[in-house]
Amino acid sequence: MTSGPPQSPSAPGEETKPAAAKAGLFTIILHHSITVLILVLFLSLGVWAYLNLQTTEFFSTLDYDDLEAHFYPPLEETQRQRLETALEVYSLRYDRYPTSLNQLTEAGLLLPSDLYYPRGLSEWAYETRGDEYSLQLGPPDTDDVD
Repeated sequence: MTSGPPQSPSAPGEETKPAAAKAGLFTIILHHSITVLILVLFLSLGVWAYLNLQTTEFFSTLDYDDLEAHFYPPLEETQRQRLETALEVYSLRYDRYPTSLNQLTEAGLLLPSDLYYPRGLSEWAYETRGDEYSLQLGPPDTDDVD
C-alpha cells in the first residue's frame, strides 16, 4: 500500500460555504421581519386615522368664543405693556407724554398697527393728565384720530 500525503477531509473553500449560507439566511429572515413590522405599523396607523378622522367634526368644531377668551387677554396685556414702554421712552426723550398715541408712531417707537392690535376693530383710548396718563382698550378719543 502506498501512502501519500494526508488528504484533508474537505477543501479549504468548502468549510466557509455553510457559514456564509447561514449568514445569508439570517439576513433574509431579518429583512422579512422588519418588512412585516413596517407593514403592521402602517396598518395600525391607518386604523387609528380612520377611527379618529371619520367624522367631519374633527375639522370643523372650533369654538371661536372660547378661542378669543383664551388668547386675547394675554395679547391685549402684551400690547398694553408695549404701548406703556413706548410712552415711557417718549417721555424720557421729549420730557413729556405725547398728546396722542399717533405721536408714538410718528416718533418711530411703534407701528401704526400697534394702536389697534390685537382685535383690529378697537383702538386704545389714551388721555394725558399732567405727568400721568390713562390707557384703556376701547373706542378712540377724538384727539387720537388724525
